[in-house]
Amino acid sequence: MDPVTATKLGIQAALFVKNHWRKIIVVICGIMFLFIGLFSSVVNITSSVGADDEVVELYKEVAEESGLYWPDLLLYHAVMLYNDFTNVTIEDVRKAAKEIVKYELVVTNLETDFTQIYTYKFDQFYDDLINHWGVPIDEKKEKLTIKELAEYGHQITRPKYKFELNILYYSITDPEIWHNLTSDQVQLYEALSQALPYQFGLVPMDGDGGSTIPGQPPGSRPPDIDVDFAWPAPDLTGISSNFGERVDPINGKKDFHTGVDLNLPGDADIGKDVIASADGVVYQVVKDASGACGYNIRIKHGGDVQTRYCHLSAIFVKPGQEVEQGDVIGSAGKTGRVTGAHLHFEMKYKGVLVDPLPYIISTRP
Repeated sequence: MDPVTATKLGIQAALFVKNHWRKIIVVICGIMFLFIGLFSSVVNITSSVGADDEVVELYKEVAEESGLYWPDLLLYHAVMLYNDFTNVTIEDVRKAAKEIVKYELVVTNLETDFTQIYTYKFDQFYDDLINHWGVPIDEKKEKLTIKELAEYGHQITRPKYKFELNILYYSITDPEIWHNLTSDQVQLYEALSQALPYQFGLVPMDGDGGSTIPGQPPGSRPPDIDVDFAWPAPDLTGISSNFGERVDPINGKKDFHTGVDLNLPGDADIGKDVIASADGVVYQVVKDASGACGYNIRIKHGGDVQTRYCHLSAIFVKPGQEVEQGDVIGSAGKTGRVTGAHLHFEMKYKGVLVDPLPYIISTRP
């Protein structure tokens, strides 16, 4: 039995338990993993922390000071380091955070209009600021936070040059991290991404067992989100694929579709406006045409909601930029793993993927 199926079975059993269900779910999930060799890792991790645990507060604190989303940071730390959350310090969490960010320095020659882009990891950027760009930094790199180092980056100056600095935020499913995972890490990620939302109270549930976890049986209901969303592509009125289980159009295998696909016939989508579905801050910009999602944008909204816009042909925003509902953030396209042009639109509520359609259907053009 694969880890995800085992976790789902454990979750379904726990839906009938009304008292202390968060504690019981991790025990059930652990039992299901006895037969696949992941029992020790999953039980250690899920039983070591809870929604109100001080360790969780460390992740929230570091995420806030870094600009990261704390469930992404916690899951990365658990999977990459097989971290069981015992004896975790804030220094450990900050070190993990620094591994999933990069600094993008855009340097433009004002006389020739030639632009060069440098991409750095945290330690590389610290060293290059001192040794190449001549920025004086008295503090040791271990003491600096992600945003504090960025402030030093904004001090770079050269005559006749313009400098622009962006912080790029990654999650474990981004191609350059995901492609380097071992098979054990992939299995652990798939298991924990299902179990941890329950452990931390991130999944809204009612007395009848309604849930937003992908793949749950009938009776699931969307959570109440206090944010008004708009249709993210005004010209793309068609829906070619819904959220949920489907047959993958490329490999013909059964899989889970993590969002909703909006399109027009043929490749008429290319170049059509993609807008911010609600007010928010651009969290991540990925310009990787070969990755699964191609060019894509993530936006953090109020109410613990994130949206993602995939397979774009152009991107008009940068990380950290504030956007308002209706702002054009990019153009639809067919970059990434696609069979044709469309917009793949995703939504997460408190770190859990939810069906975005109920929140935008009333604004469909």
